[in-house]
Amino acid sequence: MARAQDLQVGSYGRAAVWWHQARLLVPAYVGALALFVAGLVINPHFGTLSHIGTIVQLASFLIVIGFGQGLVILTGGIDLSIPYTLTLAAVVASILGPTYNLPFPVVVAAALGCTAAVGLVNGVGIVTLGLPPLIMTLAMNTFLTGLVLIVTNGVPGGSSPGPLSHLMSGRVGGWLPTVVLPLVVFVAAAALLLGRSTYGRRVYAVGNSTRVAHLSGINVRVVIVSVYVVSGLCAGLAGLLLLGFANQSFIGMGDSYLLPSIAVVVIGGTSALGGKGAYLGTVGGALLLELLDTISGSLFGSAAVQDIIYGAVIFVAMILARFLS
Repeated sequence: MARAQDLQVGSYGRAAVWWHQARLLVPAYVGALALFVAGLVINPHFGTLSHIGTIVQLASFLIVIGFGQGLVILTGGIDLSIPYTLTLAAVVASILGPTYNLPFPVVVAAALGCTAAVGLVNGVGIVTLGLPPLIMTLAMNTFLTGLVLIVTNGVPGGSSPGPLSHLMSGRVGGWLPTVVLPLVVFVAAAALLLGRSTYGRRVYAVGNSTRVAHLSGINVRVVIVSVYVVSGLCAGLAGLLLLGFANQSFIGMGDSYLLPSIAVVVIGGTSALGGKGAYLGTVGGALLLELLDTISGSLFGSAAVQDIIYGAVIFVAMILARFLS
């Protein structure tokens, strides 16, 4: 009888956790749905399969970046080195591929290896030197800015390897961007890693309390370093995708992704203080911001007006996310 009661309590507990996690997703997906309906009112073409595929394609950069930034924020940190980590990957790939004609797997490994190294230095600097994440990652971004300027001489150069261009320009069935297929696999794997693995539970534990996590036997320093490495890898992967989309690398190609990379995570229900959130909420936040960008761009020619609307919607969405959490 006691065993049956325990199972019943456990099921209620799991249901409560599930419901709490679901509430975190509400603002992002409700907001995205509202914007989609508004887009249909403005232009019926907005709802065509081809246009929906394009929106997902354009959101793919933030969806990928958001996973790494989300892990960092879950531990109570922040990664401000994303813009030039992204740019570094694109520059490395555009030089090693077309210029030196190296095999595509080698090019990808080299680009992601560089960005993983950036994340490793960020993490080690934070846990060994005791530097605040904001200061460490901002300094790293500044360092990478100078490094990329030296390598490129400040001018656009190189070109995208063929497989990357095909990934970002190809269409399946004439309407579905090729990148959507591996993106679905990425989202599923990332959601499972964070929500169902021992590693994910350790990330949440560190974000809730580093002291309690340490007393529970978790190597807090290793977890913190690892999330910055993953953030570097995600920024590098997004850089490769953006290189395939733009067909060349250029200075500052990652600048516009810094604040949105944070916004999609918080809009998606992740606490800015760490320890609470879900990656699927981040995906919803990325879709919301891309829909907002698309609609405001079609309605207003002024970049200033777009920025005002963009900031206002982000502010409201973040307030709702905090209220529901």
